[in-house]
Amino acid sequence: MRRNTRAVAILLCASFALSTCSCSGKFQNSVEDAAEAIGKAVVARDYKKLMKVADKEDEDLEGILGLSSDSSEEADQAREIIASTLTYEVDPDSYDGDFMGKEGCIDVIFEYVDYESVTEDVFFPDINAFEQAIEDCKDTVEVRITFDFISDGGKTLCTNISEVEDLFPYSSEEFEFAQERSSYAGDITFFGVDSTNALNDTSDIQCELAITGDGQQLQWDYYWTVELDGNVIYTSNDVIDAEDPTSLAAYYSSNDGEILPDGIYVFTYYTLDDEMIATGSVIVSHTVTPTPTPVPTAAPSAPSGSGTLNEGYIYPDSDNVQLPDTDLVFLLPEGMEFRAADDPEIQALTQQGLAEYLLLYCSGDASIGDNIIYFCDFDLTGGVRTSAAQIVFDTVISGEETFLQDNGYEYTLEYTDYEVAGNTFTAANFDVTMLGTDVCFSYMLVGDSDAFYVMVVVAGTPEERDAYLTSYDVVE
Repeated sequence: MRRNTRAVAILLCASFALSTCSCSGKFQNSVEDAAEAIGKAVVARDYKKLMKVADKEDEDLEGILGLSSDSSEEADQAREIIASTLTYEVDPDSYDGDFMGKEGCIDVIFEYVDYESVTEDVFFPDINAFEQAIEDCKDTVEVRITFDFISDGGKTLCTNISEVEDLFPYSSEEFEFAQERSSYAGDITFFGVDSTNALNDTSDIQCELAITGDGQQLQWDYYWTVELDGNVIYTSNDVIDAEDPTSLAAYYSSNDGEILPDGIYVFTYYTLDDEMIATGSVIVSHTVTPTPTPVPTAAPSAPSGSGTLNEGYIYPDSDNVQLPDTDLVFLLPEGMEFRAADDPEIQALTQQGLAEYLLLYCSGDASIGDNIIYFCDFDLTGGVRTSAAQIVFDTVISGEETFLQDNGYEYTLEYTDYEVAGNTFTAANFDVTMLGTDVCFSYMLVGDSDAFYVMVVVAGTPEERDAYLTSYDVVE
């Protein structure tokens, strides 16, 4: 009888041991599943799902997972971008639990981008620049959290869910973003005005908008409009400016070089998204000359001509000429001749008032017909910025389009890049039908950091035009 009792006891002990081992194994599996659920909920920042495996609520954690604050919209978006890099991995080999399957722990390894390495003391122009910096960052932060679990009424619950807070040190982080562009706008300065902010007897208006503070760290892409008597009379082309500008240039002129009408001209700067940056105005007037009392005079003689020729007009003594203050040498194309100041073509241009800015002029001989090349000097020297030269160029193109449209000519306009003596210049190529004849002509801004000139080409074919636009060498 004692042997039977002992045998039963041994069987009971073995059964208990096996049952305990089975419970312990099941508990480990449930801990791993719970850890997996925690990882998914943390990456998704889903507080409700996280609480399904937690032993108690955690209001502080709920606020942290929201990543929102009273700061700017960009800052909230920036935190979301960082959080989107969070990943996790459960380490099953790290499990440690009691024999009874009541308590246990396991490690979950989290990883996210090392945002501090690319955001500390950095000024971002917009959220897109921030997102790009995060995407380009290869450094990461690894955080290993040991989660503790208990078995409670058939559920496996985490008792230290608050450790998740360590994964979001940036939950209230502030980042440096640009404000609205208008907040960096200083004064608009109009050049040549008198003490009453007026321009007298002028055919053009030039101004600059000062950029202040952190705005000088931004790249400014902009355009401007000009209003007169409440009507927009001019809208510029888009200006893609250099980074870190101190000022933004704007310009307006009459198409024909005549004195601008009297009035208040309002210049308004805009971003390419049509956000207004700044606005300013200038008064334009003309000198009123009293009409003298008529005095009988002898009949006037025939006029000797009108207009003036640019004092800096060049008549080269060879087949090439270096453009002043540049390294560019223009090579006279075959069949072309430079024209002297007393040449009938130059005299005719002078009489028509078209030679004031003429720097260099050549035209075709009898072998190639009416092909023409000339250069205009708008005094874009003495440190005038590239953007100012571009503004003058854009104004010339706009005036040409207005002329063609007003006269009902059919035309196409295409901007083409040309490799010129180691530089890349962009030409505005017009193909025009005039009185049944096809004509090719182009405008190209040529020069360097010291001086710029507008090159004008008139040719019979696109091939001739392309050859003329690239007829350059460079000073060795």
